[in-house]
Amino acid sequence: NETAGDVAHGAGVFVDGRDQATIAGSTISGNSATGNTTYGGGIRVDDTTADPTLTNTIVAGNSAYGGPDLYSSTETFGASFTLVGDDTDATINETIADSNILNQDPLLGLLQENGGPTATMALPPTSPAVNKGRSFGATSDQRGLTRPVAYPGVPFSTAAGADGADIGAFELQVPAPPP
Repeated sequence: NETAGDVAHGAGVFVDGRDQATIAGSTISGNSATGNTTYGGGIRVDDTTADPTLTNTIVAGNSAYGGPDLYSSTETFGASFTLVGDDTDATINETIADSNILNQDPLLGLLQENGGPTATMALPPTSPAVNKGRSFGATSDQRGLTRPVAYPGVPFSTAAGADGADIGAFELQVPAPPP
């Protein structure tokens, strides 16, 4: 997604003057807010009744003049088991200690057909998001495949409540054994 102009904000998600925004089990990437004073390439939130909440979500690889991935001039983002690629211009309140991954590249694949009804951005086994999340009761990823799946050889997050789910909309599945 792309927004353009001097007041084009929140190319991925823009919430203004609403109730609390809650984003869970999602991947928000590749969005661009272009212009001299644009903020929040991935998510921009302003004037909500409660701080926005991110759980088991990736927000990375977005661009804007300010707050390339997250921006809010008035709210603090509550986050748990969330990977934010660039937290510049965002205030993040970690709601579960040591569960978030900040300022790291999730190594997302291209938005493409990876099975399921919609295109997704696959995680490679080397992604810092693999096995570092919490499913929060979700039993499948965006493609309808099982979640959580413990990918072999990758340690879980040590944060309270971690269950080995992958952060974001895509759950890496265990490869089939060789014949």
